[in-house]
Amino acid sequence: MTIRKNTKEDFEVQGGCTEEEIENIDIDRIRQLTKFLKSEAGLQMKEIIRLWDRTLSDYDDEERKHKCNVCGAMWDVYKVFLKQMYGIEFYFTRTDEYFGVCSEDEKIFLMKEERGGTQK
Repeated sequence: MTIRKNTKEDFEVQGGCTEEEIENIDIDRIRQLTKFLKSEAGLQMKEIIRLWDRTLSDYDDEERKHKCNVCGAMWDVYKVFLKQMYGIEFYFTRTDEYFGVCSEDEKIFLMKEERGGTQK
């Protein structure tokens, strides 16, 4: 099975996947996830992840702690939904260089934003 170039790019496969690993990803699943990311729910998930990251950066007061808890709870709902619908467990990831949503091995990113605003 091969993935057409535009499909792979639409899904934002990153993190050093080999061509063989990319070929093993189900094309229909990629198309479905890409469609989800462009939907209202997918766009809202991205906004929640961005808010969560910003809030974690300045976690000093009670209001921000509450926002973190709300974002975490909302992410838990998305995480279960993604696992049930697409069979892949995704995780919120946060480093000094970037933040986003990825598979456990960080080979598949649904969302990856570099510090300083660059989206991938």
